[in-house]
Amino acid sequence: MEKKQISEVAKLANLSERLLVYKTMISTSYAFIVWSISFTVAALATWSTIFGPWFPTFVKAFNWVLTAALGSAGVVGMFLMFYIFSRTAPLKAKQLDMKPVARWVFSFVFPYGFAYIVAFLVGIETVISVAWYVALAGTMLHIAALVENEYVKKGLFVARPFFLAGVLMMITSPLVLFTALVRNTATYTIEGVGHWSSEVAYLSANMLALTLMLAIYFVASLYTFFKAEGAMIRHETQSQ
Repeated sequence: MEKKQISEVAKLANLSERLLVYKTMISTSYAFIVWSISFTVAALATWSTIFGPWFPTFVKAFNWVLTAALGSAGVVGMFLMFYIFSRTAPLKAKQLDMKPVARWVFSFVFPYGFAYIVAFLVGIETVISVAWYVALAGTMLHIAALVENEYVKKGLFVARPFFLAGVLMMITSPLVLFTALVRNTATYTIEGVGHWSSEVAYLSANMLALTLMLAIYFVASLYTFFKAEGAMIRHETQSQ
C-alpha cells in the first residue's frame, strides 16, 4: 500500500513539473505573438498616419517618424513580453529577483543600441529604418544565451524558440539590408503638397522585414506550442 502511495505521489509531482513546463512554454508561444503584433501594428499605424490626412505634417520627417514608431514598439513589446513571463511560475515570486530582469533588459538595450549606432555611422537612412530587424535578431540571441539557457538548465524549457528565431532572423538580415540598399526613387503627386520623392526601400525593406518577422515568429510560436504538447503527451505515455 505504501509503495502504491509513493508511486502516486511521484506521479503527481511529475505531473506538476510537466504542467509548469507546459505553462512556461505556452506563455513563450504567446510572447512571440504579442511581440510580432506590437511591431506590425506600430508600422501599419505609422504608414496609415503618414499617408493619410496628416501627410503634409509628416512628409519631411518620414524616416524619423517610422524609426521612432518601430523603436517605441520595441520598448512596448519588451515590457509586454516580460509581463507575460512574469505571470509564469519561474518569475512569479513575492520578491522579484533582479537578475532575470537585468538580463532581460540588457538583451534588448545592447543589441538595439549597437545596431542603431552602427546604422547612424553608416549614415544611410533606408538602412537606419530597418536597423530594428537586425537589432531584434541580436535581441533574440541574447535572450537565448542569458535567459533561455537558464530555463533549459532548470528544466522549464523543452525547446529553444528564442535561439531558433534569432538564428533565422540573423540569416535573413542580409536580405533585408540588401533591399534597404537598393536605390530606387519613386515620385508621388500629392494633392495640396505637390510632388514628393522618396526611396522605395523605405517601404519595400520594412515590409520585407515585417513579413519575415511575422513568418519567423509564427514558426517559433508553433514550434514552442508543439514542443509543449509533446512534453505533456510523453508524460501521459509514461504514466500509463
